[in-house]
Amino acid sequence: MTGDAIASVDVQGSGLSAIQSVRAIDGLRKRTAGFAVQQWFSSEQSYFAMLDAAERKMRLLATVGDDTLPIDAALGYGGIAVGQDRVIYAARWDKASAGVVVCDLGSKKRWKIGDAGKLYNYLYMSADGSNILVSHLDLSTGKMSTWYGREADNFTLRPVPGIEGVAPGTIRFSPSGNALAFYNEKGLLFQELP
Repeated sequence: MTGDAIASVDVQGSGLSAIQSVRAIDGLRKRTAGFAVQQWFSSEQSYFAMLDAAERKMRLLATVGDDTLPIDAALGYGGIAVGQDRVIYAARWDKASAGVVVCDLGSKKRWKIGDAGKLYNYLYMSADGSNILVSHLDLSTGKMSTWYGREADNFTLRPVPGIEGVAPGTIRFSPSGNALAFYNEKGLLFQELP
């Protein structure tokens, strides 16, 4: 209650002594007031999408330590996921163009992936930023399909076996990016990616 901070919890401890402050984020919270989307990778790396009222767009920003880095500007973001020094995000830049981008903060390299104009959702990224997972919900059929991509293949999307044209469900992606779990009305599927 004395300020905003990233904290760690010692599960073996008890009471207040089990909670340790890792990084004070009061200054960061002031700089990112009004965020709409927020993801933390670590205490030193975070990603925010915020409204830029003057331009009537959303700005996607990364913070590394105390530095704030611009990533993109769009009408809106359908989701973001992060890995080490990378972010994957779905954006609508204008009424006619949308897509998914993987951005590497260090090299400033960008990969536009998937079908241009398709609204992907349920974005996931492995902890090291080398593997991704995206889904698309076809509103006309009510069916969901999911694809994976790897940096080694320039994030070319390939269908996940067993999750093509199925009833929507919940996905969890492993930190390694090599496996996932999918749950819908048909049950629970554990899938190792090819």
